[in-house]
Parts: sequence; C-alpha cells; structure tokens
Amino acid sequence: MTNQTYEQEHAHIINNVLELELATDKAKLLNFDSGTGTEYTAYVKLNVSEEIYIVFNLPTNSNKLFMTVTDGDPESIAYLISELENADKSKGFKVRDTVRFNNDYLIKNDKVGVLLLPAAVSNILSDLGNFNSLSDEAYELLLCVFISAEDYSFQKNFGNDGLMDKFARENRDLIAIS
Repeated sequence: MTNQTYEQEHAHIINNVLELELATDKAKLLNFDSGTGTEYTAYVKLNVSEEIYIVFNLPTNSNKLFMTVTDGDPESIAYLISELENADKSKGFKVRDTVRFNNDYLIKNDKVGVLLLPAAVSNILSDLGNFNSLSDEAYELLLCVFISAEDYSFQKNFGNDGLMDKFARENRDLIAIS
C-alpha cells in the first residue's frame, strides 16, 4: 500500500469511530516508532460527563483493530495499543488471548496486560458492528480489557471462561484502568 492509501484507510477507520453516538467530532492522531516501522494510533473523547476515550490503532499491515474504551490517559494507552499491534505481527493474537506487558503506566495502575475480546461485548463499541476496509477486507475488531496480575493468574488457572465468569460475578468495569 502507498502512503496515500494508508491515509485514506486511516481516515475511513476514524470516520467509522466518529459516527458512534457518544463520540465527539474530533480524533487525535499519534504515531510511535516501533523499531521496525511506525505504528499509528488515534483516540476520540466520548461525549459523557467523565473523561472517557476510545483508543485504537490504525493498522498498516493487518486487518486487526485493537480498541479500548478507557478512563486512562489516552496517549499512554495509545502507546500500549501500538505495542500490541507491533507484537501481533509476530504472535498473531486472536480473540480471548491474554497479552502481558511490562509497562510503567500499567504497573502504576496495578495492571499487567490485556484480555482480547470481540469489540461487540462493549456497549459503546457494539454500534461499530462489522465494517470493511476501502478494499472491502473485513476488519477484526478486538476490545482490549486491561487486567491485573490477579486476573492474569486466574485466567492461566481457570481459562478464559473462568475469567469471564469472575468478571460477571464481580460486575467488572471494563473501562476503568485504575
């Protein structure tokens, strides 16, 4: 793909996110050097009383959109999403995978990684549905839910279903980073 094609595709993704009912009308674009290239991300503030953001990658070599809805610092979260996209190139993450990070921002917030779920489980992101790239390739939308060391250990011992049951029992807030 050419740079112009990437820019058009990224604009297409951002427009889809901006069409969400709670999204404001602006997106902030960020890019991070991954050592193997540049990872592009964006975030959109939601039109709610709290500081809540949708943070997501703008893929360049994949059809995966890693997304989260968070009350955390959007630029720190965007950096994590860019690391996730970069790691995905070699690991090939899929729904229900857990990914551990060694990241100061996560550690400060008592988190150690993410659980990847279908974006449709998020009330806010479910309106995105399934959408295709400009070349008509379907995007895979993955919700990144931040997990603690306890959650990570629990998932390793009891599996994803066990962790999801734990989240349901605890009425887990999938947005909160702290």
